[in-house]
Amino acid sequence: MISINSHLSTMHTDIPKFLDDIVEEMWADLNPVNKVGDPIKHALISKVGNLKEKVSSQEHMKQVGGDAQARHLEYVQLLEDSTYLKHIITARPTQLNSITVTAQEILQEDDLFVMHRGKAQSRPFGKLLLKAFNYVSYRGSDHCYMRYQKLLFKEATCPYCNYGTATIIKVEKPAGASKIMMLYDIDHFYPKHAFPYLALSFYNHIPSCKICNQTLKEGKIFRTNTHIHPYQLCFDSIYRFEANHSILKSHPLEKINLVNVSSFQDQLASNLCLEDRYNCSTKLARTEDLIDILSKRLHLLDDPTCAPAEFKALIELIKAFGVVQKKERILSSPYGKYNRDIVKMFDVKNVLNIS
Repeated sequence: MISINSHLSTMHTDIPKFLDDIVEEMWADLNPVNKVGDPIKHALISKVGNLKEKVSSQEHMKQVGGDAQARHLEYVQLLEDSTYLKHIITARPTQLNSITVTAQEILQEDDLFVMHRGKAQSRPFGKLLLKAFNYVSYRGSDHCYMRYQKLLFKEATCPYCNYGTATIIKVEKPAGASKIMMLYDIDHFYPKHAFPYLALSFYNHIPSCKICNQTLKEGKIFRTNTHIHPYQLCFDSIYRFEANHSILKSHPLEKINLVNVSSFQDQLASNLCLEDRYNCSTKLARTEDLIDILSKRLHLLDDPTCAPAEFKALIELIKAFGVVQKKERILSSPYGKYNRDIVKMFDVKNVLNIS
C-alpha cells in the first residue's frame, strides 16, 4: 500500500537507476546469447523471430481467415524490430498504455481472446504470442526469484492489500536437492490473456497475494489511468483508512471506511474489495487493542511533556504493536498503512512522528 519505489528506498538511494539496471538485467536474461553473441534458440528474440513463419502458414490462415492473418503478420513485423521488442519488455508504467494502443490499432480483440461463459479463452494468435512471451518459463527460472529478492520481496506484504504475505523460501528435496519457491503470485497488471505481448514486461509484473490476484482480480482489465499501479502511484497518498470518529470518545468500533483523498479516480480498491476485507479483518489486525492503547493515553498525545516517562513507554508500546513510523516500511508489516492511519486519528498533533 505504498509504491514499490518507496519500499525500495529503505535499501537503495537512486531508485530510478536501480530499476533501470533491473530491467536491463531482465532483458539480458530473456535473451541469452551463444559464443559469437547471437541469441540462442530459446531467447525471446528468437521465439518472436519464428512467429512470422507460423503466422504465414496455411494452417494459421485456415484457423483465423485471410483478413485476420494479414493483421497478425503486420503485428509480427512490428515485433521483429528488436528495438521495439525491448521497448515492450522495459517500458515504464506510463508507457504501457501506448503499447496497448499500438497493438489495438492493428489487431482486433478477438484476434487475441474471446469470452466464453465468463471466462477468457485465448485465440490461435493469442496462444502464439503467449508461447513466444513465455511467462510460465520465466516464472520458473532462477533469475526470476533472484530478481524479486533484489526488489526486497523475500519477506514483505502484498502491495495491493498490505496483509497477504510475499515470501521466498528454500525447500529441501530428496537426495540433497533443493528448490527455491516464491510463495506469492506475480500479477499481470494488464492481464496476459488480453495483452499477451505484455506477458513478460517488467512493469506489468506486480508481486501479489493469491487473494488479490486469483480470487478477486481474476481477468479484470486494469489500466494505469484507472487503477493504482504500484510502480507509478502510492496507495498511501491516495487513500486513508478511517474508523467511525466516535471511537475518539471511547465508543465501540463500528466500521472502517476507505476514503479517497486524491483526485485520482481509482478502481483498484473497489475491484479488490479492500474496504470490505479490512472490515472483516479488524480482529486479525487487533484494531480494538490499538484503539484501547491510544484512547487511554490521549493526555500524552495532547501534551507529551506532561509525563515524559509515560510518553516514552507509549512510543515503545506502539512500536511493539507493529505500527511502522516511516511510510517507506509499510510493506514490511501486515496492516502497516491501516494501523498508521488509525494512530493518526488519535494523534492529530503527530507527536508520535508518524511520517
